[in-house]
Amino acid sequence: ALENIHDQLYMMLKGAEESVLLATTENGIIRKAEVLERAFKKAKERGVTIQIAVPHTPKSKEAIRRLSEYATIRELKGLKARFCIVDNKEILFMLMDDDEVHPSYDVAVWINTPFFAATLMNLFSLAWKEMKPIKN
Repeated sequence: ALENIHDQLYMMLKGAEESVLLATTENGIIRKAEVLERAFKKAKERGVTIQIAVPHTPKSKEAIRRLSEYATIRELKGLKARFCIVDNKEILFMLMDDDEVHPSYDVAVWINTPFFAATLMNLFSLAWKEMKPIKN
């Protein structure tokens, strides 16, 4: 369920030492701004680099504005992705389309694997270069 996913994301953010990459949806960024804003703030204060890729819509605008204090945020277009990579080793994949599944039925998989995380990181970095920064 969503609370468990947010708990896991919170623990990952709390333990982050270098980097957090987050790809999420317009609904996802709104939930994360509500539930995880302090964790993002504390991670940034520890010197963690935070990158967020998210659709820029009228609905997500306020959440993006709030989190842009702690993260570099770019526009994710034409792709529904929901995952988080921390320190190039931990990955949390959300498996459901959050437009189609009620949050209480959401499912995620957490893996701690530097090999796979590095591969996903490289793919994310390539996509990130093509994404436009979001101006508030």
